Amino acid sequence: HTELGTTIMMVTHDFSEAMQVADRIIVMQQGRVVQHGTPETVFSHPETLETAQFLGYRNVFSGTISKGVFTSPAFSLTLDDTSVEGACSVAVHPSAVLLSPQTSCDESGHLHGRITALSRTLTEVFITVDCGVALEVVLSATQADVVCYILIWLSVPPSKTGGVTP
Repeated sequence: HTELGTTIMMVTHDFSEAMQVADRIIVMQQGRVVQHGTPETVFSHPETLETAQFLGYRNVFSGTISKGVFTSPAFSLTLDDTSVEGACSVAVHPSAVLLSPQTSCDESGHLHGRITALSRTLTEVFITVDCGVALEVVLSATQADVVCYILIWLSVPPSKTGGVTP
């Protein structure tokens, strides 16, 4: 469309396909627009829980936010740039979770967990970690050396949370 200098509208239910070809994305749910923006913005900052889940954010937690810190019964997590205060849900994409075999991590912002399930494709490794709650993680096959450990530390960079909804 850039070569033709014209606007093209494509309708799809496949977000990865939309990410490859779109300059702008509109997310609709039940016939109404719930979010629009660049593919990167929509993916990294979904504005509703439904949008986050559509985009593959399988880790959804209920809790409260106070002064930028999300607290659930299982863990606390510092968030980046949120104006939400009080009861909310936070969604974390499985690809945003970082794993480390280090047991000497500063516990602030880190969770200690046990790998309970693992499956592989040629390009990805899917891991379930029990850290008080089940947390889904996806790694590229080249990052998978950490899975030889059963007990691991997990962290989520504050800029990698999305779908914070009151």
